[in-house]
Amino acid sequence: MNVGFDISSHLRADRFAFAFDGYLKIASAGTYTFYTNSDDGSQLLIDGQLVVQNDGLHALTERSGSVFLGSGMHSIQAFYFDKDGENILQVDYQGPGVPRTVIPAAALFRPTSGTGAVQARVDAGLQAFYTFQKKPGPSAYDLAPAGVPLDLDLTGTNAAWSEGGGISFLGSDHNTVLENRTPNQKLYNALTQSGEFTVEFWIESSNLTQGNSRRILEYGHGGGADERNFALAQEGKNLQFKLRNSTNVNTVLATDNQPLGSGNTRYHVVLTYKPSGSSATDAGQRIYVNGVLQVSNALNGILNASGTNAWKPDYVFAVGNRPGALDRDWEGKIFLLAVYDQALSASQVLANFQAGIPFNYSPEILPLGITTALRPLPWSINDGSLDWLEDKAASGEDLKMGNVKYRTGLGGKPQSSGALSWLLYDLNREKLELGLQGFPQRGVSEM
Repeated sequence: MNVGFDISSHLRADRFAFAFDGYLKIASAGTYTFYTNSDDGSQLLIDGQLVVQNDGLHALTERSGSVFLGSGMHSIQAFYFDKDGENILQVDYQGPGVPRTVIPAAALFRPTSGTGAVQARVDAGLQAFYTFQKKPGPSAYDLAPAGVPLDLDLTGTNAAWSEGGGISFLGSDHNTVLENRTPNQKLYNALTQSGEFTVEFWIESSNLTQGNSRRILEYGHGGGADERNFALAQEGKNLQFKLRNSTNVNTVLATDNQPLGSGNTRYHVVLTYKPSGSSATDAGQRIYVNGVLQVSNALNGILNASGTNAWKPDYVFAVGNRPGALDRDWEGKIFLLAVYDQALSASQVLANFQAGIPFNYSPEILPLGITTALRPLPWSINDGSLDWLEDKAASGEDLKMGNVKYRTGLGGKPQSSGALSWLLYDLNREKLELGLQGFPQRGVSEM
């Protein structure tokens, strides 16, 4: 019995693979254990984190993993492949008030729109979007559809890509940073034109005593306080939002309530700015953590493209350190980074927090909230392994299984019905079948 993760639609007995994407509704916060029992390999990811690793060629094998989940919706992914032999996949869970059981259809949800986008997540004004997927190469790809992609390249060796998504910065070597090496004025143009912006993160700090204003992100030059457009820094358990505008070359808004209360815990951090002289609400500098406003001010002033305290178009967009100087190494992990050319409202910030960390993205599946076409990421599947994001073949080229290539015709996206969207890869007939599980239509917005 596999309920939501039904593989009975495979087109032949051997050499096929499934990728399932959807949402899991959690009623009570706590630690949940997930199980996959499969022949051959399988993987299960929750909120982009690899929870169950059951990959490889093997007979029927069960493996499990545990993760703490808050109440509400969490993205869920399951990958499965079969080379030959039996075709079996079962996905169970247990947690607070839930004895071990196959994950029921009533707990599984799909996006409500026909584009593959989740309505709960805001996409209007999105200028840059990163999910920091594991890959052999050193780049973090900008997935936002706006403008020339602001791709980031890793310098130094004191960082590591994680299996389930995210990049970890491991400590102070004064040599490691993720930044754009190619000049790119996309953010400068969009944000100085709009006069407002939002920067959104999902992060884990691995050191709650790190001080000296360690840079999670800086859009600057690496010199003094007057040589950056904006920055997010960590000081112990507190956060600092540094901003340059026409009123002040460096206004620092800082929390004092220690919102980063626990190390190695995921936090949703959002910075917004809108001049306080505007008639709209949610103006000034603001810092949100996990959907809740922590601190704000009434800062007024524009984001100058020229004149007093003008933003600089040639500044570097750097993650994990201060660019240039490389002397503010941050210790922690980033799962998501997004930049908008508008200041999200408090309700929009809360909606993005409740949407959770988006799943890993394959070329066919649009990320949450993005309704236009994205640049495809390269990927492949290897004989005996679910290496879905290996940097080998561009979208629309060949799907690899071992040394055999299969044409796939990539570029589709899940249709809009059923509880879980799925993609069926027929590795023998050289085509991609796309469909959905036949469950009653459920929308996240209905819950």
